[in-house]
Amino acid sequence: MRTARWLTKPFEDHLPFADIPAGNIKDLPDLVDRLAGENGQLGAPVNGSFLPAPRFPLAQFVLWALAQRDDRPEHWDETQRGQWPPDPHSRVGQREFKERLKDWRWDRAKGTHRALVTSADFVARAAPTWVPAGIVTALGANWIADYAILVSGITGAAVAVAGTVGQAWLSIRGSIFNRWFKRQPYLTRKPFEKLWKYGLRVARAPKDEVERLLVHAMFEDLRQAYKKWPIPWPSWGRGLYCLLVLEPGEPDSANDRFLDVMRKVIDETGRFVPLVVLVGSVQADPVEMRSVPEGTVQSFGEVAAQWRQIGDLRIPPLSMVLRTTGDLSSVPYTPRLIPARARAWFYWAVVLSLVAAPLAYAGGNTLGCGRELREEYGQCVGLSDDLDQLDPDSLVRGVLKAINDENADIPPDAPTATVFYLGPLTKDKDPTSKSGDQLNGVLGELVGLHTRQREYNDQKSYWRVRVEFANVGQDFRSASYAAQMVEERAKGDRGAAAVIGLAWSRKETQEAIKILGRAQLPMLSTTNTADATPKVNGNLNSPYFFRMAAPNSAQAKAMVRWIEHGLSDGGPGISPAKVAILEQWDPYGRDIYSEDLTRELRIALPELPEALPFFEKQKNSPDEFQDLSDEQKELLDDQKDLLEQVRVACEVNKAEVLVYTGRTTFLDVLGDYVRNKCNPSVQILAGDEVTVTMAGAAKWSRPQMNFVSLTNVLQQSNEEDDSIGLAVQGLPMEAASVISLVHAHLAYDALWAVTYALNELSRQQTPETVKSDLDVAAGVHYNLRGLSPINGTSGWFSFESGSTDHTATPRTLWLFSAGAGQIEKVQKRGECTVTPQKVDCRYMDQLPAK
Repeated sequence: MRTARWLTKPFEDHLPFADIPAGNIKDLPDLVDRLAGENGQLGAPVNGSFLPAPRFPLAQFVLWALAQRDDRPEHWDETQRGQWPPDPHSRVGQREFKERLKDWRWDRAKGTHRALVTSADFVARAAPTWVPAGIVTALGANWIADYAILVSGITGAAVAVAGTVGQAWLSIRGSIFNRWFKRQPYLTRKPFEKLWKYGLRVARAPKDEVERLLVHAMFEDLRQAYKKWPIPWPSWGRGLYCLLVLEPGEPDSANDRFLDVMRKVIDETGRFVPLVVLVGSVQADPVEMRSVPEGTVQSFGEVAAQWRQIGDLRIPPLSMVLRTTGDLSSVPYTPRLIPARARAWFYWAVVLSLVAAPLAYAGGNTLGCGRELREEYGQCVGLSDDLDQLDPDSLVRGVLKAINDENADIPPDAPTATVFYLGPLTKDKDPTSKSGDQLNGVLGELVGLHTRQREYNDQKSYWRVRVEFANVGQDFRSASYAAQMVEERAKGDRGAAAVIGLAWSRKETQEAIKILGRAQLPMLSTTNTADATPKVNGNLNSPYFFRMAAPNSAQAKAMVRWIEHGLSDGGPGISPAKVAILEQWDPYGRDIYSEDLTRELRIALPELPEALPFFEKQKNSPDEFQDLSDEQKELLDDQKDLLEQVRVACEVNKAEVLVYTGRTTFLDVLGDYVRNKCNPSVQILAGDEVTVTMAGAAKWSRPQMNFVSLTNVLQQSNEEDDSIGLAVQGLPMEAASVISLVHAHLAYDALWAVTYALNELSRQQTPETVKSDLDVAAGVHYNLRGLSPINGTSGWFSFESGSTDHTATPRTLWLFSAGAGQIEKVQKRGECTVTPQKVDCRYMDQLPAK
C-alpha cells in the first residue's frame, strides 16, 4: 500500500480522489456510500480543477432504496400489512415509498449549502445550451413577417429561461438520469414504472443483484461525468480521471467484494469506467493476471503504454501490475497539470462565448449601431438620424446631412409633421458587391424630398415637415425591421404623418407595407410598379398604400401597343409569335418585379408565348445559394441561364423582339449575348427598371434597346423655378452625374402630396384641436384619398377617392430607344397617357416633320 499511496500522492489534490483503508467498512453499500454517497469522497470539490465535482444521482438513489430495508416505520404491522420491505404490488407499500422518496428529495433540496451549489451548478450547465437557443429563436422570430421586435424578444427570452430552468430542474431531481435504469441489465426498471415502485423492488431484491446494480450505477454516474455530451457539459473540460486507492482486507471484505463485483460488471456489460483503481497487495490477484502488462515502478512508463493499447482495444480486464521491493524514490513526482487545467479553461471559454456572445450579438446589434438600429449583413439598419452610427454610403451622406440641418432649423414650438423615408441608405461592405442602381435612385429620392421639405418649410405654413431615415439596407433585406421601428415610433409620436420610398418591388417591401398598414401610416411609393406589391391582405390592396408611378399593368399595355406599332422603327406591327419574354427567376422568391411584369404582359396580350425564365448566379458569390432547401436547389438545377434562353429565343424561336423583364444587374450581359447569338435586326424591349442605367449611359453600343420610362429622361429646363434642377446643380460632380431624376421627381411629388394633405388638415381643424391630440397620420390619409389634381414635377396627378387602388392618375409613360452608334444617349419615340380606364399612346414618327 505504501507504493500505491506514493504513486497517487502527487495527484490527490488535483482530481476526484478517494482512499479507502481496510476495516471499519460494513459491506459493499457502505463502501459505495463512502465513495459516491451524499458525503462521498469522489463527490468532494477539487480545488484548482475549475470544474464541479462528479454527481452521483443514480448511485445515491440505489443507496436510498437499500437504506429503506432497515428503516421499517413504527406503525408498520407485518401481521396486517405484510413483511418489510413491502411487496412491490402492495398499494400501502407503494404509498409509503412514494412519500419517503418525496421527503428524501425535499431533504436534499431544502436550504442547504450543498443544495444551493448543486442548483447553481446545473443552472450553469443548462445556460450554455438554452441562452444561445433563445437568442436564435428571437432572431428567427424577428425574420417572420408581421412579428414585432418586442414579441420576438419575449419569445427568445421565454425559450432561454424555460429551457434553462427546465433542464436544471430535471437534472437536480435526477429525472434526466433516472431513465438509465430502464436501459441497464440489473433489476431493470419496467416501462412506465413509477420511480418509488422501482425503489421498492430494489429494496427487496437479492443482495448479489443489488450490489451489481449499485456498482453499475456508480460507474454510470462517473461515465456521465466524463461523457462527451452533444451539449456543453463539464465533461468536456475534464482531463484527469477519478482516482481510487483500495487497501485489500480480509477475504470477503467490502474492498475485495467491490473489486470482485467491479470485474463482473465490466465483463458482463463490456463498458469501462473512467476510474483508476490502485490496490496494494503482497501478491497479485490471479484474476488480474489474464494477459495484463507487468513491470516495476521504475518501468511504469512502458507498462502504462501497453495498458493504453489494451484500453484502445477495449479488452477487459483493463489492468496492469507493478512489482516493487519497497525501494521508492525520495524525490516526489511532479505531475504535468497544465494540459488538464488548459482543457478546463478552454471549456469555460467556450461556455462563456456561448452565453455571452449571443447576448452581446443581440445587444450589440442595437448598441453597436445605435438606438433603434441593429447590424444586419454588415449594415446598420433601422430608424435613426445619427449619420455617424447609421454610416450611410458616401454618395448620399451629403444630402442626408442637409435634411438633418433642415430638421434642426424647425422652431421648437412649431407643429411638426414627421415623414419617414424608407429606403436603402447603405450597401454591403464587400467591395465586390453590386448594388445596381439602388443608391442612384436613393440619391434622387433624397434630393427630391429635401427640395420639397425646404420649399414647404420656407413657406412658414402652419406645419413644418421633419424627415427621418429608416434604412432598409441593400436590396431592402431589412425592410421589415425598419418598418417595425417606424411602427414603434409612430405609437408615441402623434405627429407621424407618412412614409415615402418603398421603391423596389420585393417581398420585403410587401412585409413592410403590412407592418406600416397595421400602424395606419399612409405610404407613398416612388418607383414601385409591381401590381402585386400592395396586395398584402389576400387579393386586396392595402388601403394605406399610394403609388406615384404607373403600375406594371399600365406599362405592359404601353409595351404591347408599342409592339403592335413596330417599336422604334414604326411601320407594320410585330407578330406576338415573334416576341420572346425573358423573365428573371429569383430562387428565393423575394423579387416580384419580373414575375409581375411578365404576368401583366400576358394579360395585356394573351397571344404572347410562354416566358423563358432564367437565373444568373453572381460570379462574386460562389456560395450564394448554399442555404437553399434541397427542393429549391433541385428547382434551381432545372432553370436555364440567360445565355441559354437568349439562344433559344433567337436561334430556335426566331424572335424579332426580346422583352426583358429582369433587373439592370444583367443588362450589359444581355446586350453581349444578344449581339453574339441573335440577328442584328433583333430589338430589346424593357420596362422602367432600366431607365436609370440607360439615361446615364454615355452610349449604348449594343443591340437596339427600347424602354419605357416613368418620367421624361430628356427633360431639360433652365427655368429659375426648376427647384430639382437647381438642387442637382448643387450636388458634387460624382453625385450629379449618377443621380436618378426619375426618383427625384416622384419623391418630390410624393412629399408635395403629403404637404397638400397637411394644409387641408390644418384648414379642417381649429388650432386647439391641432395642438391637443390630433392624429396627423389619419388626417393625411383622409386627405390623400380624393386628392385634387396637382401639377407636380412628374406631371399632373391626383388620387381618386372611391378607388381601392390608390395610384396617381393620370400618369404619362415615355417611350425611348437607344441603339448602336447613336450620337444621342437616348431618343424619344412616343408618349402614353395612363388613366384608370385606358392607355392612349402617340408616337413621334406619326407627328408631322418640322
